[in-house]
Amino acid sequence: MNKLFYSLLLILSMTIGLLFHAYQKEWIILLLPFQTSDQAILSLPDHNHYEPKKIPLYFFKHEKWHFEETSIIWSSQITENITAITNNWLMLMEDEKIIDTDIQLLSAIITENKELFLSFNKDLFDKQSATLYKMMIIESLLKTLRENHISVQSVRFLVHHQTMIDDHINFNISWPMNGYIHSA
Repeated sequence: MNKLFYSLLLILSMTIGLLFHAYQKEWIILLLPFQTSDQAILSLPDHNHYEPKKIPLYFFKHEKWHFEETSIIWSSQITENITAITNNWLMLMEDEKIIDTDIQLLSAIITENKELFLSFNKDLFDKQSATLYKMMIIESLLKTLRENHISVQSVRFLVHHQTMIDDHINFNISWPMNGYIHSA
C-alpha cells in the first residue's frame, strides 16, 4: 500500500510538472477569461459604417524599409481599425520571420488625450535581441499606424494589460506616434 501510494504520488507530481513546463514553454496555450478582451461597441449598430480598404503594412528587414498592401474591412470605429491593422501587421511580421508566432493583440484602447494602449498576449520580441532590432519592430508598427492615418498622439505597449518590461527599452513612457527614428 505504501509503495503504491508513493508511486501514484510520483506519477501525479511528474505529470503536473510536465504540464506546467509545457505551459511555461507555450507548448500548451490556455486563454483564461481575464487574458482575452472583447471589444465593446458603444455606438448603435446602425451608426457603424464598413467598407473594404487597402492599407500599407511596413516592416524593417535587411537594413531597409519594406511594405506590403493588404485589404481589410474599414470601420467607422477607430479601435476596430487599429485592431485589424495591428493583427494584419502581426501576421506579416510572422510571415517575414521577424517576430515569434502566436502573438495577438488582446485590446486597443484610446484615451481622451489621444494615447493609444495596445495590449498583446506576449512580448513582441525576444528579450535577448539587439536594441536596434527591438526598436525597428516598434518603429515599423508606429509607421504602419501613422501611414494609415490613425489619429493618436502616442502609443503604450502592454503585455496582458501590464506595462511591457524590457532590459534595453523603457516602456513605462508612451512612444510618440512619429517614433524616435525620424527617417522612418
